[in-house]
Amino acid sequence: MRRLRVAFLLLLIALMVPAVPQSDMKKSFNFFIGQKQIDDLEDLDLDKQLSLGVEMSFGGYDWPVMLAVDIMGSVADEEIFGDDYYYGYYDYDLESRTIEVDFGVRKTWEIAGSAVRPYLGAGIAGARTELEIDDGFFGSESVDANGFGFWFGGGIYWKLGDSFNLGLNVRHSTIDVEFDELGDEDIDVGGWHGGLLLGWGF
Repeated sequence: MRRLRVAFLLLLIALMVPAVPQSDMKKSFNFFIGQKQIDDLEDLDLDKQLSLGVEMSFGGYDWPVMLAVDIMGSVADEEIFGDDYYYGYYDYDLESRTIEVDFGVRKTWEIAGSAVRPYLGAGIAGARTELEIDDGFFGSESVDANGFGFWFGGGIYWKLGDSFNLGLNVRHSTIDVEFDELGDEDIDVGGWHGGLLLGWGF
């Protein structure tokens, strides 16, 4: 259900973007779909996550860089089962969900006579992450935590027609969180994102 709500929100934004009025400000809305790698969750088999998001850029035509506001979400689930000498057979679902909000600046290079647009960006990042376990019998329990850090990334896209963008993106964030219920160890819920971009630029 949570995945459906996220997908619906992204679809709603996608439908609203073409209706944004033109002005003397440059605007870019690029939607992202790909994979996120969180190395600190490798022991739980939750390190490879589906990643969805949107990269938004705003700025004047004569600005050297544009303001960047990005929202990235990722999710993964894993079924854990086995047979323990003391506890017997066990089978439960484990799920990880992270919402990351990034602020910063982004520079896009426009090459004369070419539709190619390479870009780079960096800034600060904040994230809220949740781990949930469901044994299918007693119900589910979850723990959550918040953290702050940094991000950087870039990519390349092609301008198709007057406003449509299609390209590739790679980005990395470092955001340490601490789950009180799991002890004092910090977990980096940032990581590497890689995937496809599509959107609009005005």
